[in-house]
Amino acid sequence: MKRQVGLVGAGSMGLGMAKNLLKASFPLTVYDVRRKPLEELAILKAKIAKSSKEVGKLSDVVILMLLTGAQLEDATLGKDGVLSGMKKGGTIISMGTVNLLVTRRIAESASKRGISMVDAPVSGGTDGAAAGTLTIMASGEKAVVDGCHEIFAAIGKTVLYLGNVGMGQVAKIANQVVACAEIAAMAEALVLAAKAGADPEAVYNVINNGTAGSPALKYFGSNLIKRRFKNTGAPIKILLKDIELAMDLGKEYKAPMFLGAVLTELYKTAVAVGSGEDDMSSVARVWERLADIQVRSSCQTNAD
Repeated sequence: MKRQVGLVGAGSMGLGMAKNLLKASFPLTVYDVRRKPLEELAILKAKIAKSSKEVGKLSDVVILMLLTGAQLEDATLGKDGVLSGMKKGGTIISMGTVNLLVTRRIAESASKRGISMVDAPVSGGTDGAAAGTLTIMASGEKAVVDGCHEIFAAIGKTVLYLGNVGMGQVAKIANQVVACAEIAAMAEALVLAAKAGADPEAVYNVINNGTAGSPALKYFGSNLIKRRFKNTGAPIKILLKDIELAMDLGKEYKAPMFLGAVLTELYKTAVAVGSGEDDMSSVARVWERLADIQVRSSCQTNAD
């Protein structure tokens, strides 16, 4: 018999995850401050709770897909938080990207209540959440993580075990630094190519099929070439939040963050020029404005 699963946070990522849990026949209770996704999930036979506490009461395992550490703390440790309603022996799974110290503080509070915590941020964006192909960076007690295998299989394609609680966050934050740097490098290179008179798409194909190629460049570079800037993965403002988490982590552990500092200012500028809600490939607009040129294939004529 499948365990009772709860989900707090039915935003752009959580909604897709919830649908896949329902598709996998998990009994699901959901809470979010927004009504629209709850109405959509109710049609799919999810039980709608009135608070995070109620989700905790009705669930054996609760997934929290929240944007910030403050939201996560309120949803778990707050007056109407999950932990105030959950029975001993339950498990909470935090799947957002948040501050490491907040993650550990919540894990400690959960443990005092006899509740396990799995820290399991994800990679794959909204497309991956909808398709059930997320990469899950799980950390926590190994037996507890293993016990969540069936749930993870419903929402993700790859599960990587990182060790003690919090190491999932470290891995995700490190991943974000690399991804943001890759896309920034791609944007700079393609603006340079366009300015020098080359076809940016041809140059993109060279990069994508050479030693510099990567899954991130293939996907987001394609978005740039096609000028598909409406958010299809993670918006710039979320990436800025993640880079700032990396900077905080570097400060906490006295690790140099030269690229992180540059990326912070770059992504802040991208938000300032109006790309905060757009796909991460739209960071190219910063270079385009300075170079007074747009990255376009030679066959493109449509306006941005």
